[in-house]
Formats: sequence, C-alpha cells, structure tokens
Amino acid sequence: MLNNCKWNRDGPEQLKLRTFEFCAGPDDSRLKIPRNITKTELNDSQSGVYITNHTFEWNVIEKDFCSVRYPNVKMLIVVHTAISHLATRQTYREMYGDRFYEQMGVVTLFFLGMPSDDKEQLQIHNESQTYHDIIQQDFLDTYRNLTWKAISWLQYVNEFCEKVEFILKVDDDLVFDLIAIEKYLRRKSPLSDDANVNANLILCHVFSGVQHYPVRDEGAKWYVSREEYEPDFYYPYCRGILYLMSRRTAVNLLKASIGEKYFWIDDYFITGHLGHKIGVVFDNIALFDAGEEPMMEGRSWLTESQDMTEAMNLWKNLEEAHRNASNSIVLWL
Repeated sequence: MLNNCKWNRDGPEQLKLRTFEFCAGPDDSRLKIPRNITKTELNDSQSGVYITNHTFEWNVIEKDFCSVRYPNVKMLIVVHTAISHLATRQTYREMYGDRFYEQMGVVTLFFLGMPSDDKEQLQIHNESQTYHDIIQQDFLDTYRNLTWKAISWLQYVNEFCEKVEFILKVDDDLVFDLIAIEKYLRRKSPLSDDANVNANLILCHVFSGVQHYPVRDEGAKWYVSREEYEPDFYYPYCRGILYLMSRRTAVNLLKASIGEKYFWIDDYFITGHLGHKIGVVFDNIALFDAGEEPMMEGRSWLTESQDMTEAMNLWKNLEEAHRNASNSIVLWL
C-alpha cells in the first residue's frame, strides 16, 4: 500500500502536462504517481515548445545499467514501447534482452512515458523492480510525444552509457535479425568511431525525394500544420522502426536538439531535421522487405509483427538458420 504521499511539483513550466505525488513504494523507493492530468498530448496549441537540457525528469531510471550491470556493453538496443505492451516487452526479453551480452556485448532497454492512471504506473513500477530494464521520463506516453521518448534515450546514452559503441533504435512491433546486424557491423563496421573519426553516421532505410514532404491536408493522419513545421520539404531521414548509430552520433544529435522547436514526427525530427543540422551521413541499407521468407533468405533484417507468438517462432527459426550456417562454414573449413 502507498503511503506518506506529498505533493511534488507541476510539470515542465512550458507544458503543464501533469502534477505528481511522491509516494513510498513497497520497497521504500520513491515512486511518482500521476495526478491531475491537465493535457494529454502535445498538439498545435503547444507547437511553440522548445527543447531544453532536461525538459522532463527521470521517473524510472537505471543509472548503473551500462557502467556496473553490463560494463562491457557494445551495442544498446533502445526500444520504443507503449505502456500496455507488457507481453511484447516480455517476448523481447526472451528474444533479445541480455541473451547476447556475453557473445556480442548487446543488451536491451525499454523507453516509456507516463500512463494516465495510477494502476498502470504501479504495474510499470513492479515490472521495473523485476527486470530493471525500463527507463521512464515524466511526459505522458502518447503518439505525439514520441519525439520526447527519442530525446529521453539520447539523454540516457549521453549521461549513463559512456562506453557503449552503437545504439540500435527499434519499435516494439517487429522481429529484427540481431545476429545479421552484428555480423554486418563486424564485417563492414560503417559506424565505428575509429574508422570515421569525424563522421556522424546512421545506418537505416532512408526516405528521401519528392514523395516525402509535409502533408497539409487537415483530414489526413499525418497532417502537419505550418505552425508545427513551416518548410514544404523534408530532409532525407530514416524509416523509424529501426536505425543504428554510433554513440558519437547520438551525443551530437542530443546537443543539436537543445533550443530546437519540438516536432512530433520523431523519425524525421531526430534523423532528418537534427541529422541535417549535424551533417549526418546515411548508410542506406535496403534490406527491409517485409515478411518471413525474405528474412530467412537473408534478404531482410526485419519484419513487422503484431503477433508475439509468431514473432517468437520466427526468431527461433532465424537463430537455427544462423547456427546451421555457422556449422556449415566450420565443416567446410
């Protein structure tokens, strides 16, 4: 039972998203419970918000994840996940998690905003206490706040993951071939800081050209007002479901974000708008044909999946295919 609650503070001055109570949790940790939700998401009326060093505060944080728990981490998988996707996170833990830490130096963190009610926040708190792989800032977890979610992992990498080499950003509705990605990095290493001392590189499926521009139709899902984004063009940017960058690039993107006007389309804002600002060079990997067959044939690194049972089965098949391929090479040698 929660007790000893005290009123803490309003949200960031320019947003006034919510207020919080500080309450003693079951393990005496300090747990923020949302109260008095005043706005549920950024919209046109908040389009004048500008990014600062810490617009939001950490609500759930694992400060020692990279330095103490996984001191030899090379690649950090950052997962954009929704509050209600507990089963999906559990499947990701079983597929990826820290299973490949000893072999590859790869570990996984899940990034969240705040839910709209106390019960969900208690569930997140309990999940965090069990797995210690959740990072949460105190913005509301909504679609138009996805850019804040991206900023949160840029901040986390900058503050707490000094030795990590690569950051792999993924959404939580796909199966991705981590083994193939790691092999690609070892073979080509396009993002290595040693190989590209001054380069800001991102490996992804690049969107560019005349078909990628702001939608001005007010009835469209992707409608963007001129108040939100004035230009009639987008710079080249990454398809947001998966992209890979070096830590140096992540830190430079974070620095470039300070003072920028908030824009809710996160993949464009991070890799396109900020990417253009720091002179990002894209390594365009056209390996994103959807479906199981292209992945099993090595022609794709990912496929989207809403069914976690199917996702797990596909991942097991991929692992088996990689094991068989490795065994064949050894026998041939």
